[in-house]
Amino acid sequence: MKGGIGDMDWDISPENVKWRKELVSVMGSEEKAQELMKEHSSLVVRSTSYLARMQ
Repeated sequence: MKGGIGDMDWDISPENVKWRKELVSVMGSEEKAQELMKEHSSLVVRSTSYLARMQ
């Protein structure tokens, strides 16, 4: 995480907002961005995320 563990404090991080705005810009509209995200989700069979704490 670019900003360290504090990045997990956001419901929607500022980096995600920037990323989403760029996606909409590249795709040309919010609707087309939604379609792309829906297509992407349909191609992902399984996803795993891990959280770990260093001691």
